[in-house]
Amino acid sequence: VLDATGVHPESYAAAEKLLALCGYTEADVRAHRVGELRERVKTLGEEKAAAHCGVGVPTLSDIVSDLMKPGRDPSFPRRCCAPIFWSSRI
Repeated sequence: VLDATGVHPESYAAAEKLLALCGYTEADVRAHRVGELRERVKTLGEEKAAAHCGVGVPTLSDIVSDLMKPGRDPSFPRRCCAPIFWSSRI
């Protein structure tokens, strides 16, 4: 499920730790049931949660944002139409 988010693969372990810390699973992410993730992190304390996950607060914030919107991986642009292929042979 993390492949369908904007979370970078090198941060997957941190994302998994964060989910467990906040009482969520990857299935919850897939089903869009992590709506309170940001609030749970704030309740725990951002610095404490970041330290537990082994990342900085800015990275933790990015992970939270990306987990809350699965299926919107920015590395795969969505297009409204079929791609246009360019050829140097005209």
